[in-house]
Amino acid sequence: MNDGFDLSMIDMSQTVPDNTASLISAGGMVILSVFLVLLFVIFIRYKAKIMPLIAGVLGYVIFIFMGSNFVISILPDFARPDGMTGGMEICMTSLVMTLFYTIARICVANIIKDRYKGPGDVFIAGLGLGVGDGAVYGITTIMTMSVLASSINHAGLEELLLNTGLSADAAVDLYVSTISPLIHVPPVVWLLMGISLSMDMIMNIGLMMICSGVADGKLDGRWYAITAVINFVMLIPFTFNSTNYTTTAQAVVPFVIKAAMFAAFAYMVLRIDKEKLGSMLSKDLKGYTYERMPRFGNLRKK
Repeated sequence: MNDGFDLSMIDMSQTVPDNTASLISAGGMVILSVFLVLLFVIFIRYKAKIMPLIAGVLGYVIFIFMGSNFVISILPDFARPDGMTGGMEICMTSLVMTLFYTIARICVANIIKDRYKGPGDVFIAGLGLGVGDGAVYGITTIMTMSVLASSINHAGLEELLLNTGLSADAAVDLYVSTISPLIHVPPVVWLLMGISLSMDMIMNIGLMMICSGVADGKLDGRWYAITAVINFVMLIPFTFNSTNYTTTAQAVVPFVIKAAMFAAFAYMVLRIDKEKLGSMLSKDLKGYTYERMPRFGNLRKK
């Protein structure tokens, strides 16, 4: 992928813009704050149980993290996203991720539908699916970028690439895939990425509500396909290509498009919830009691 590019072409005097590190941290705080608020509200306001959350997380691990990466690894060279350029790479990655997200939602919705019927159980299962790319990937990426930015500005690019034991090929790959975007991407992109990933987490809750409605017979099966289309369209503008933008305008326009689509999706979910799903979001749960978790000493009696 880096044919014709070598270390001699890299300007070792480059540094990371001063406000990049602060905006990277801000993006991470947005993701973490949204996740914790959603977790608190769903557990306290909507009386969610822990098992649907575990089911959602396992669905992410099995289908999205393991399944999608496995399929991408066995695709022929002409169909692999990392062998494509520009829009084709983004579309192919989004397509594979959408396929496995949809399968995961359908499986999780059907697993929890009989035993876990509360609104909070559906919401927390959706958050479990969304937490992978939204919180784990987002926060991990932001922490890595923050440490890398600090290292570049304090030790210098030459020290990082030439004096850390990396081979020439590994150093070039590190520069092209990670360091170059960190230096050249407009700083505001990192904040927008945090907001975008937070929207993806919330989107997964809405999509799980719809899939749960299908599993319960409140919506017809075509909604599975509709959720897949929504997921695919929402991923394209700003999820996998945010670090490809080289100007603020290039970053802001796709983000605004995604934000507008997110607002339209949220309105659609509110309408469906009110008309078809029994107003899950506004349901009065007074008098609802938590399911007691079995004590370890009583497991033999279960």
